[in-house]
Amino acid sequence: LEGLQPPPEAVAGLSISEILTIAYLSVATFLTLLTLLAVFRVRYWTYKGIPVTDKRVIDAFEEAKRNLSMKAPCFLLEGDTIDAPLSIGIFNYRILLPRQAADRFNGDELRDLAHHELTHIRQMDPFVFAYTAILRSVLFPNPLIWLATNQIRLLSEFCADETAIRQTGKVKPYANLLVRIAEELP
Repeated sequence: LEGLQPPPEAVAGLSISEILTIAYLSVATFLTLLTLLAVFRVRYWTYKGIPVTDKRVIDAFEEAKRNLSMKAPCFLLEGDTIDAPLSIGIFNYRILLPRQAADRFNGDELRDLAHHELTHIRQMDPFVFAYTAILRSVLFPNPLIWLATNQIRLLSEFCADETAIRQTGKVKPYANLLVRIAEELP
């Protein structure tokens, strides 16, 4: 009996299926924790954000809400830790803006940003993104899930960009705005 080896499918008393299950659960747990960390980070930004009081910003978003026929309330917050505009919330919609957005953007740019971010809310993108993050955490071994969730994000951005451009009919100023925001990211 001294020369006998355990079967190759068993390592340390575990079968291959048990090892794969443990590996799967470990990665799924890690991805879920990363998703929760992102949720807590956004909640922190919301907690630290202060209500926007600049009339130009508020008016731009109210005009965009009228243009998009939106009735749902949407709270505008600004903060120091926010680098680019962000739409969040599933039932309680909020748009987080970088601090001093009124000073950084002119009236047309504020209007374009408002149309873009409110389109995300109108399309329920925050809910869709949360749902796809959960799907990706659970079904991570399937490469089609990664491709599909990335495609959903891209299409969401394209739709929001298209709405902003359709409202003004001016492509170049909007494209310049997007480039400027991207250049200012850390």
